[in-house]
Amino acid sequence: TVTQWMGLQPDEAELTLADVLLRKEPIANAIVATDVPGVKIIPGNDHLHAVGLQLPAMRGGEVRLRNALKDLPSDVDLVLIDCPGSLQSISISAMVAADHVITVAFPTMKEIQGIPALMDALEEVRELLNDRVRLSGIIPCMVPPSSQGKVYSEALSLLSRTYGDLVTPAVRRSSQVAVSHAAGSPLPVHAPRERVTRDYRDVYAWFHKRGVV
Repeated sequence: TVTQWMGLQPDEAELTLADVLLRKEPIANAIVATDVPGVKIIPGNDHLHAVGLQLPAMRGGEVRLRNALKDLPSDVDLVLIDCPGSLQSISISAMVAADHVITVAFPTMKEIQGIPALMDALEEVRELLNDRVRLSGIIPCMVPPSSQGKVYSEALSLLSRTYGDLVTPAVRRSSQVAVSHAAGSPLPVHAPRERVTRDYRDVYAWFHKRGVV
């Protein structure tokens, strides 16, 4: 998703994170510049999904991403690892490599009920492979207006009561997000003055205040 959002075509990438995890190429060779100043990306495509399925059977599969990231150029300030929405092996590898885990939740009971499974997996990673990683934020995303029904506001209230200080400011539902993705341009670049963009800036400020980014 991030590869497409940054204006790149996944199938046209010469090298991807899959090549790095398979140890075919050093991570520095897979880094690609984007049109956004200061932002570079290591692309992903369907091949990465296939490699993710193979990771559990690989020698040291869980730590390959962490080991690869040690060889990033020294001018890299922040690494964001985009993961699938479900708990797959590639997501576990990301937890092993990360300092912080950030998740998103659509304000429904079904979405909120999936958070404990993430926390259980994270705790197992902390015990076995990476004791510094922690869940640092839960972002309520695609939040409908209150006029859409009480079910959403009740879910948001439950999220706040259950997870307290882990819950960030909410991000409203907006068609501009889909338009931005289709244009292959990050939301702050494509629609800098939209209210949903301000929501994301508020989320960033929340994380920055806590030293996460």
